[in-house]
Amino acid sequence: MLNRWHAEDREVILHLLGTDPARGLAPAESSRRLLEHGLNVIPEPRPPSAGPLLVRQFADALLLGLLVAAGIAAYLRHWVDCAAIGALALLNGLLCFFQERRPDRALAALVQLSAPSARVVRGGKSFLVPAGELVPGDLVELTAGVRIAADMRLYAAQRLFIDESPLTGESLPVGKDPALVLAESTVLADRANMLFAGTRVTRGSGTAIVIATGMRTEVGRIAQLLGEVVAEPTPLRKRLAELGQTLFAGSAVVCALAAVAGRFRGADGAAQLQSLVGLIVASVPVGLPLITTAVLAAGVRRLGRRGVMVSSLPAVESLGAITVIGTDKTGTLTRNEMAVRELLLEDETLAVTGDGYAPEGTIARAGRIADPRAWETLGIALRIGALCTSTRLEQVEGGLWRMVGDATEGALLALAAKGGVWAEDLAGEHQALAEFPFSAERRRMTVVVTGRGGRPLALTKGAADVVLAHCLHQRTAAGVRPLSPADRERILDRAEGMAGRALRVLGLAYREDALGADSRTVERAMVWVGLVGMRDPPRTDVVAAIAECRGAGISPVIITGDHKLTALAVAREIGALRPGDEAITGEELDRLTPEALGACIERYRVYARVTAEHKLRIIRAWRRRGHLVAMTGDGINAAPALREADIGIAMGRGGSEVTREAAAVVIADDSFVSIVAAVAEGRGIYENVRRFILFLVAGNTAAAFALLGAAIAGVPAPFLPLHLLLVNLVFAGVPALALGLEPFDAGGMKEGPRSPRERILGGASAVVVALQGAALGGVALAGFLLAWRGGAGSLTHARGAAFAVLAVALMVHAFSCRDRLRPVVSLNPFAARWLLGAAGLCGLLLAAVVQVPFIGQLFGTGALTRGEWLWVAALGVAPLPVVEILKALLRNRDVG
Repeated sequence: MLNRWHAEDREVILHLLGTDPARGLAPAESSRRLLEHGLNVIPEPRPPSAGPLLVRQFADALLLGLLVAAGIAAYLRHWVDCAAIGALALLNGLLCFFQERRPDRALAALVQLSAPSARVVRGGKSFLVPAGELVPGDLVELTAGVRIAADMRLYAAQRLFIDESPLTGESLPVGKDPALVLAESTVLADRANMLFAGTRVTRGSGTAIVIATGMRTEVGRIAQLLGEVVAEPTPLRKRLAELGQTLFAGSAVVCALAAVAGRFRGADGAAQLQSLVGLIVASVPVGLPLITTAVLAAGVRRLGRRGVMVSSLPAVESLGAITVIGTDKTGTLTRNEMAVRELLLEDETLAVTGDGYAPEGTIARAGRIADPRAWETLGIALRIGALCTSTRLEQVEGGLWRMVGDATEGALLALAAKGGVWAEDLAGEHQALAEFPFSAERRRMTVVVTGRGGRPLALTKGAADVVLAHCLHQRTAAGVRPLSPADRERILDRAEGMAGRALRVLGLAYREDALGADSRTVERAMVWVGLVGMRDPPRTDVVAAIAECRGAGISPVIITGDHKLTALAVAREIGALRPGDEAITGEELDRLTPEALGACIERYRVYARVTAEHKLRIIRAWRRRGHLVAMTGDGINAAPALREADIGIAMGRGGSEVTREAAAVVIADDSFVSIVAAVAEGRGIYENVRRFILFLVAGNTAAAFALLGAAIAGVPAPFLPLHLLLVNLVFAGVPALALGLEPFDAGGMKEGPRSPRERILGGASAVVVALQGAALGGVALAGFLLAWRGGAGSLTHARGAAFAVLAVALMVHAFSCRDRLRPVVSLNPFAARWLLGAAGLCGLLLAAVVQVPFIGQLFGTGALTRGEWLWVAALGVAPLPVVEILKALLRNRDVG
């Protein structure tokens, strides 16, 4: 029976579940079923175990290298080096640990949807029970304000409306009808005889039969899907892991070469171990996690000022790598404001102007304003729109108008007001007698009011084909005439043409002397009035945003619960379709195997009438094709897909709490334009991250080359481990942070997305960075040898000189790293505010470390003379021509 309850008659449901419609279940039977089915709860999520997660952080190759270096320093009784290296390793490990260890807040938000209690009928008595004790077969009483505690089949209802927005994202309450028996293929959002856990009664009352509890409910099914989705590392985490492995391998090679050189020269074991500690520290960019976190946090703040909230720091960079954006239609691509655009009355088309729900605009007939007082058919059409409704328009502060109720009915009310017909003015003339509400099965709504002479007048609106089927006559220019088969075909053709232009089409009809106690007698032999075409217009700026996506190599695809024709029309209007692109429905998706879907997924740009499972399949199919996918959503049925996508994007206005917690990004204004702006920010952040990483690696390579060169030359190490930590954290770290915070090129969206498999350090870039590092390390070693052998200074003095040369060279090199390809002379140095500040700060710190006696004693450096500072500065600038030549070679290679 799973997922077939909506396709069975309510009496059959009672029989299947053994429920008495008057007495409910017997208390003993409910107790037995509770043991059989378990509590009606969704289990609370548990945070990941701290122990394994912490161990995993320290299993990183570079952190392991630091721990080994700290252990060797302890063996040599170099306690200061041991403490400093160990503290940095611990800090980096804990930073990654706390970024990863957080409970599953999306599942926690799902748990919060649970109702605390429910009123049930058991043994003929009505009483409250904890919601967790509900069992299949329980008869539940419903009133306004009650949260639905389990999935139920509706048994009886009086004007019952349910807020299903937490589940489906539908912003308006939906009417329910217990008498309906729906097709088995009916999608969840159209199951008007069902109630679902986590939704809420907004109006009316009724009774319902529990058919599923706990993890067997729709909410439980979504919780299970969420739990099955395994979050993969973001592209940045993958690239940083690859970088760590590369640096570890390079460090191992350098250490091996140094060991061979030391053995060949007969160096003692302690000296070799000390050299090994230095080489390990030199090879590990210890400031990388801290700087990356700071740069991504700065990106989060910039996006926050644009109304884009990011909950996961790596997601900031990942935004720039996406190649597909799966977006909802309503409210994201469109304004979520219905407005009537056309009327078809007496075979004439009338144009309607005005946006939103404000009663401002015109109804034009052949270019002239149409008067409903002079044209009876128009007057009837406007009265149907004003009276056949449960919605109202109201004016709020600032003179703005808003709709309270259904968007379609709000559009009809605004249409009537544009013609001077107000529902409030009609209330005295037309007293309400009866109402037959809209439902997914009926697809129409009828109200009965007092008409001429107090006689009952039925007014109907609904799907054009359904309303037309209940009509025998039509209003024409010659009066009321019978409807012929040709008339019906012509009307339906016109309705289809309007739908093809992205209009939602309604039919209008009425009947005088509408006597009868039920809809079957009232809604017959009606008079056809005409068609209304309305639309939710695209946002004014979405066309440009879609074009920007196209230019940036990103494919926007529409994934919506709306109808296929409507979604296709919107996609064409906003430019989201290219020649050859197609649309597919959820029902058609069900007929495709995973392999077949994967083979044809890139043909489709519109996915209509889809469920939570469909969204997951679509995302997985695109990802299997090698794409990085961003997915938007608002209802909790979108939460698994948001978790599965590389970047989940929730809507801030109408999105559920579950969706916001499942997503990495929340868009405050629900606009596609904000998503595109976030992608541009992500691309810029990636470029900043890459530039500071390449700078850091060049600095680490420089220190490693200097130490290796000293080992091969048989001279003492030019740096102590403490020097290398200071260089890593300050004289490379501060300029690297500045590079990460510098403004980035706004032209990033004019290029295609980078490959998801692109390495930060690979190919020609790796060779260039290695040569740049060799040049920087070479001048540092030259400074050491010049001060040690060329002067009268001690080893401490020489190490101070080498330290100063490397620090100056790194500061100069940072300005060259502002752009990977362009020459430094083409870059305005005064535009680099962060970098100028970093250079000034590093200059002051360098002078303090080298020249202030007690600081120099702490760090193992000696003061330099004025003359020595001059050649330190000269050596620091010396690598710049080499670096620029390497950039030119790389630039010519890229152009070629």
